[in-house]
Amino acid sequence: MKVLKIADVPPPTIPAEASVAEALQVMEKEERGACAVLDNICVRDVMSQNLYTVNSKTESADALSLMMAQNIRHLPVVDDEGNLAGLLSMRNLVRHQIEELTDELNSIVAYFSADGSGG
Repeated sequence: MKVLKIADVPPPTIPAEASVAEALQVMEKEERGACAVLDNICVRDVMSQNLYTVNSKTESADALSLMMAQNIRHLPVVDDEGNLAGLLSMRNLVRHQIEELTDELNSIVAYFSADGSGG
């Protein structure tokens, strides 16, 4: 599945002029561990820099590999022009993986249940 389908869209954002307290309020309200900073003034003192990004067409498994290899919890998702399209979190990926595994398990259970006794 492409990362933009499971990323937070629109991503939680905050202007760079905002205080860290305001950024924390946005993250708490959105129930997220990060938000995209749309400028570079006050918040830049505590924000990540030299970010890794993924394209909106990146597969979730590739994003997960990058996040694991680089110890990243959040990845900006950009479109083909480099514009911010979403914010992918490890939480998004874990939820997606749980949904996929649950669907697979349900399919297996349904298959064996339909077989009847004596198989």
